[in-house]
Amino acid sequence: MSAGEKIAQLQGIWMKDWLEGRILSLDLCRKKILHGIGHFRQFAGSTDLHPTELKKVISDIQQYLIHEAPSGIPALFSDEAICGFSAKGAITLPQQIGMGFTWKVGLLRENTEMTAERMTKVEASLVQV
Repeated sequence: MSAGEKIAQLQGIWMKDWLEGRILSLDLCRKKILHGIGHFRQFAGSTDLHPTELKKVISDIQQYLIHEAPSGIPALFSDEAICGFSAKGAITLPQQIGMGFTWKVGLLRENTEMTAERMTKVEASLVQV
């Protein structure tokens, strides 16, 4: 890998900056993501895309990175999930930190599993809680 490609893998960018309306702008990617990218931060929370739209945009980004960027390395997609999946139209849950005081471990586990399932469906790869 070149120095530029290595540096690109350390960087994170906002997904909203690469959209034209509700779809990925391949022109912007080709002009500005020349060496690849490490991760897209707050990929869901920074847009108003529904989960099905997010999945399509993420797929398009990964296809660009794998097939057109020099290193061929796909990006990580990270978002916070303290109140559930932060995509438009997704279920908002009470904060896990506050729910911990209920001592209802089963309920916390169910909420966490539901959030993980929904984020996994759109190919999320990293979650901050």
